[in-house]
Amino acid sequence: MAAPLVPALDRQLSEATVKDSTVRINDVLAFIQTTNLVTAAERLSAHQLAANFIAASYPPGNAGQTPYENFSTAMSLGYHMKGDPNALRNKKRACYMLVKAIEWADLTTHGTFGPMNIAHISDGAAPAMFVDFMRKAACVRELATGATASAQQAMTAVYNQPLEFLRTNKVIVMGSTLRDATQGDQNAYMFTFRYQASHDRYVFDCSPVAGAHPVLVDSVLALYWTTIPGSWVAGNAAGGDFSQIPAIELASQFMVTTQFTGCAFCMKRHNGHVYCAHVAPTRDAAAAAAVQPPPVLTGTQVAQRVALSNGVPGDFSNAAGAGPVSVFGAGFSHNITPPGYPNGLNAGNYMTVVGVQRGTNYEIYSQVTQNGTIQSPQRIF
Repeated sequence: MAAPLVPALDRQLSEATVKDSTVRINDVLAFIQTTNLVTAAERLSAHQLAANFIAASYPPGNAGQTPYENFSTAMSLGYHMKGDPNALRNKKRACYMLVKAIEWADLTTHGTFGPMNIAHISDGAAPAMFVDFMRKAACVRELATGATASAQQAMTAVYNQPLEFLRTNKVIVMGSTLRDATQGDQNAYMFTFRYQASHDRYVFDCSPVAGAHPVLVDSVLALYWTTIPGSWVAGNAAGGDFSQIPAIELASQFMVTTQFTGCAFCMKRHNGHVYCAHVAPTRDAAAAAAVQPPPVLTGTQVAQRVALSNGVPGDFSNAAGAGPVSVFGAGFSHNITPPGYPNGLNAGNYMTVVGVQRGTNYEIYSQVTQNGTIQSPQRIF
């Protein structure tokens, strides 16, 4: 007579469950529908997108067909116990379904996310990834309904937990060149905020866009370095100085400025307010056409000159004195700990800077995107 099973092993085998393909798909849909890790509006929209995707692409009637079985198997994480307490499995499976639903709903996303192997999603990354994809799927769904609740929730997450958001979500600013002189030192404009599935990123945009939520921001426009008074002295190889940079006084919940590929971002607290300026190494057209045109500077050079030129520290014309300007540039920083962002960025690889208001103070953050991947999100001021 065969020896009885070891009791513990007997319990494990009796509790083990093998999901068939339809059960697995339905379980993932149910998890998306009932999760309490996002708002009710996000949950409803994300589930609707996923349900529409399954109904169109993998209806139960297709069970047994190769595409159906392959889709379900891609969400399998192997052997597990019945009533598995590890909810991380559900989050990883849901991430896979939500990505496929986004790609199905928005054909421009094909290739954006790349292949996803849920076995490669770490336990540590799974909770934040799940919340991120729930929100993104909800945003995509709301494009079809005209709602913006999920974009607003993402915007709230940027405000409440900026560093956590920037660690897992790409952000870009499509900035403005407008300067409203009637506002004095300030420059507040109504922007929009939305999720852009084609690049898997969130966008602050100075133009109205469908599916975007309106948001009032302080817009720090980019300045050609040669337009700054005194920055260039004809016939002087060292140029002038950067003590007369016109800065923007921050006053709104968010500060944004257009993306960086070589510019220097300058920041300073003055008389209870925070001022910022965005200085580009490019020459303006008038300077380039001058009889004695100033040199073309690299990003590092313009940041270094802003910090100190001809023995004169950089400063703001409308917030002068009472402490130095902090400079965050390409390969160089001044008066702040971060050493600057990488040199060699271009249109497809860029650095984003956003700020959030904290009373009369501001927290300012940077995020580098290279080859579609988030690099070095950090607080710089």
